[in-house]
Amino acid sequence: MPATGVWAVAVPDEAKRNNSNSFAAQTTDQYGKYDLRGLAPGSYKIFGWTGVEQGQWEDPDFLKVQEAKGEPVEVRDEDRKTVNLKVIEKNGEGRP
Repeated sequence: MPATGVWAVAVPDEAKRNNSNSFAAQTTDQYGKYDLRGLAPGSYKIFGWTGVEQGQWEDPDFLKVQEAKGEPVEVRDEDRKTVNLKVIEKNGEGRP
C-alpha cells in the first residue's frame, strides 16, 4: 500500500540549516509519490515522517534524534533523483 499524507522532507547539511528556505517539504499523494523541486545544489538527507507537525524538522533538537534515519542524497544542478522513503512514525519507529 502506498504511504499517503507522509511528510517527504529534504533537510540540508548542518551548515545550511539556519536558513528555513534551504529545507523542502511536501506530503505524499494518493500514490505515495512526492516531488521536491527547487533544491539548491548540496548535501541533503531525505526523510519520510508521519505524525509530526509541519516545520518540526527545523528544530535542531528534533533533528539530532532523527539524523541517522535520513537517506543521504547529493544534489547537483538540474539533477533528478528518486528516493524511496522509509516512513518514520512519530514515536521514532520506521517502516518501508
